[in-house]
Amino acid sequence: MLSEPLSLTVDGVAYTLPRINQDNYSAEYFSPNAAGDERIQLLVNHAIPTGTSTVESHHMRVNRQFITAGEIARTDSLWMVAKTVGAAQVSADLEDLYVGLAAMLEAATNTVLKAFLNRNP
Repeated sequence: MLSEPLSLTVDGVAYTLPRINQDNYSAEYFSPNAAGDERIQLLVNHAIPTGTSTVESHHMRVNRQFITAGEIARTDSLWMVAKTVGAAQVSADLEDLYVGLAAMLEAATNTVLKAFLNRNP
């Protein structure tokens, strides 16, 4: 289980995300900002192999909702998926892969991330 509450800073605004829902393999964390014009939602889900399945996956999605006149005007979402197919998952190998990807996206003032978000293949 993830610690609670979670902390996330978006565009200089610090959010404290308490867990508002949880079942066996998923949880939801949520917080509006102080001004009431944005909300952050974090969803965590796990698919654990059972029986003859050889696929294990873990999903984390953060949604940023922009509120206008009390209605959701837009939602931006970012997803992270960790997936192992075949042999048993080795968490340290997935962590190494994540660290490498995160470093590439953050390197050189986010050049790769900016190109990706601007639809460059």
